[in-house]
Amino acid sequence: MSPPGRPKGEYRRAQPEGSPATPPAVPGGWPWPAPVPGWHGLLQAIAEVLPAHAVLGWEASLRLGPGGIAAGRLLVGLSPAGPDARLADLPARLGAPPAAARAFADGLAGCDQVFLAAEQDAGSLVAKAYLEWPVPLAAGRPAPRLQMRGWKWRLPAAGAACADDRPLRVTDYLRWPVAGPAEALALLRAGQGAAAGARPALALAADGLAQALARGGRAGFVPGLLLVHEPGSPRASCALRLLDSGLHAGALRAGIEQLAVLWRLDASTVAACMGAIAGRELTWLAAGTDHHGEGFFTVYAAADPSDVSQAMQAQAAPASGIAPLLHCAP
Repeated sequence: MSPPGRPKGEYRRAQPEGSPATPPAVPGGWPWPAPVPGWHGLLQAIAEVLPAHAVLGWEASLRLGPGGIAAGRLLVGLSPAGPDARLADLPARLGAPPAAARAFADGLAGCDQVFLAAEQDAGSLVAKAYLEWPVPLAAGRPAPRLQMRGWKWRLPAAGAACADDRPLRVTDYLRWPVAGPAEALALLRAGQGAAAGARPALALAADGLAQALARGGRAGFVPGLLLVHEPGSPRASCALRLLDSGLHAGALRAGIEQLAVLWRLDASTVAACMGAIAGRELTWLAAGTDHHGEGFFTVYAAADPSDVSQAMQAQAAPASGIAPLLHCAP
């Protein structure tokens, strides 16, 4: 890990500095859903930019909320060093609104890390691109500082009109200057100002942090807390860093099943997903109110390139390939 004064890669790096070149294999297969049209093309578009950059790690995630459970979520972190045109132009080629595509391309030169994500959501595809900047640890009690910004947009379906009816979400992740893990734990447990629907999710995040602290973790374990908001939406949540804690997803199974009951999710689907990911090491947890104003809880777990292969093999890739994703590119 980077020294505390410069939390490089603090947000989501799945392979900390000093790790072996080849991370240990993750156990079991991820519970990929049947892919929606264009899923393979989106993964292919992301994969094509990777050879020119150092890949820093992979994550898969499982998100729960009153609207359902989503497991088709994959993220890769990479170094922006020497970005070629394919990385800078990727959001534009995937149909991002022009202002977002320009902001991403313009921000590459000054960022520390880049994250690219593909997600299946309610039968459609969501592409995400993030930039992370170094945030030195200042003395005293500084105000929260922007550490990362993400641009998120739905991709056009094959054959859809090119009218821009896909609203862009711009999400800011601010580093919260907590004095230490105990303060972070107290903040999560208090849930001050949180909507009623978000408090059970925040309580489960607090339980995850308490278990991680009790374990002690590996040498690189330094809990961190980010505040997350989206201008123009009710999004108000937090992201909790558990990388190197050694805590596995199975440790939160009982709490996740309780959330599933509260949110009236299908018990068998939740049980199958948790059974598949129980042995995965957690990297981050996210909890709070989402951009729809509903509570949510997301588990981020260690992944590797084999998960990409499994995602691609979940169903034969459509013959249309990536073409449907590019027809609205500016």
